[in-house]
Amino acid sequence: ASVEALLDETQVIQKNVDIGKKDEPAFEKSVEEVAAQLAAVAPSHLNEDQSARLRDLVKKRMCGETDKNGFYEQLDLGFSHGGVGLRAEVAHNIARRMEILLVKLKDYIE
Repeated sequence: ASVEALLDETQVIQKNVDIGKKDEPAFEKSVEEVAAQLAAVAPSHLNEDQSARLRDLVKKRMCGETDKNGFYEQLDLGFSHGGVGLRAEVAHNIARRMEILLVKLKDYIE
């Protein structure tokens, strides 16, 4: 997607996070939204378990419980070892997109 499209996505997420600081369901909605956008980048469909792990990982990243490298490593880590189980290049692409989406959310996770 273009930079403009990514920035539009961050504006929607920003609104939800603003609400989310006072409202847990709105924060969960932002996590779902980010995870869905990132999953859409994967060349193959994620199964239900992979999607759940991706959501958990997005939440940890948005809350600052993991850093950029930890996020990438969990995406890349084999499913049987507790990761999402994506190929390295797909994990790299998704991790990069996550960092772009976090640019506007920086104040909320630091």
